[in-house]
Amino acid sequence: MIFTLIGFPDQDMDVLKGWCGNRMAFSWGRPEPDEQAEIAANMVRYWRYCKDFVARRARDPRDDFTSDLVLVHLAGPDALSLEEITNIAYGLSFAGHETTTNLTGNTLLRLLSDRAAWDELCADPQAIPGAIEEALRYDTSVITWRRVTTRP
Repeated sequence: MIFTLIGFPDQDMDVLKGWCGNRMAFSWGRPEPDEQAEIAANMVRYWRYCKDFVARRARDPRDDFTSDLVLVHLAGPDALSLEEITNIAYGLSFAGHETTTNLTGNTLLRLLSDRAAWDELCADPQAIPGAIEEALRYDTSVITWRRVTTRP
């Protein structure tokens, strides 16, 4: 969803996910030196892709969030630089797809593992926000966060 909002072409989504798939391991995990080098290389590839993408949007704006940011830049280059737009696309695309993917997968796994809970939620859609909060509490969408309970 976030890739579509940013304007990344559908045909690029798999390669983009592949490039940023291990970024969390690089930041919070314990990858071996060869894994660190591969992850870092993918992060550079991802950054270059975002930089080239923003440059293309600067030449040919479309109907997407990146183009909206580019239009701000074109109206007043001091208000927002192309480098800042690249940084926004890079950070937002990574953070936006990982958390959403993990939340969706974790929630469906829990609900479909307990058919009664699934049926209960289907019968009362107003309970969805509570189910999402519980899913985030039980199976966080950002697995690198270490949590300590303060009460049962």
